[in-house]
Amino acid sequence: MKKQILNLTFLFTLLSIISCSQNETSPKKGTFDFSSITRPEPNYCKGCGNSQIAEDKCIDGVCMEESLGICPEDETEAVADAANVTYDLSEPLAYEIRDSFMINSNKGQEYITYFYEVGSYIYNNNLIDATNIVDFLAFAHMIYDQTDVLRNGSSTDIVVNSAFRTEALLWTGLVTSSSPPPYIANMITTIEADLVVLENKTKSQVEALL
Repeated sequence: MKKQILNLTFLFTLLSIISCSQNETSPKKGTFDFSSITRPEPNYCKGCGNSQIAEDKCIDGVCMEESLGICPEDETEAVADAANVTYDLSEPLAYEIRDSFMINSNKGQEYITYFYEVGSYIYNNNLIDATNIVDFLAFAHMIYDQTDVLRNGSSTDIVVNSAFRTEALLWTGLVTSSSPPPYIANMITTIEADLVVLENKTKSQVEALL
């Protein structure tokens, strides 16, 4: 089975970009300045354990090998195929954002966990289907664009504008409306609070928050 990635990336903003398997070679892109940030030790299971292995993730509060859980990308691509919608997200870029960017901060590591936990919940409860897959993929591309602003934009560029936050809240609201368990609801609350903090902040202001 193909193990790639679904991009609810930029989890510093919403559900992150992470992979379902780390067997590909990741290209290097962007020159985000981490010099003012104390980098934590890599941890792909933040909140449920400790692992420096990219193939590990948190599922239901347990640190496990990725192959043992659901792969949100596979599920999303299956929905897209069934709806005759082209699945055109870049998996190499997504891997690179996770392993060269998100893993380098505590907030990024938190969002890696959020992706797997919330992503599994979304697909286990069929929250992405033929009625919203087109909008979902369009939002994923918005996330790619905003991530590029944070990594490669000028210091005065806005990372999370009001339109992006509004769109993001539609997707977090979709999860909330399904009456998720408390641990998922808490993650969504954190994501929404982060969106409030980040809204209309410049790249340099967001960097300071990291």
